[in-house]
Amino acid sequence: MHLLEAENRSVGLEYGEPITIGDNIWIGEGAMILVGVVLGGNAVVGPGSVVTKSFGDNVIVANQRTS
Repeated sequence: MHLLEAENRSVGLEYGEPITIGDNIWIGEGAMILVGVVLGGNAVVGPGSVVTKSFGDNVIVANQRTS
């Protein structure tokens, strides 16, 4: 995670959190899964999606088309 305070960033204070991906997941091209997210089994992540929160089993996660 990148810190918001410039003073902390400049001294290299950052931290990470794991991403947990269940069994039988399909992740589309260009998808981003952010730190700390847990995806359950049998999920589908659509191409180009940005996953910012966790989801359980048997879900489809995709960004809404705007065009």
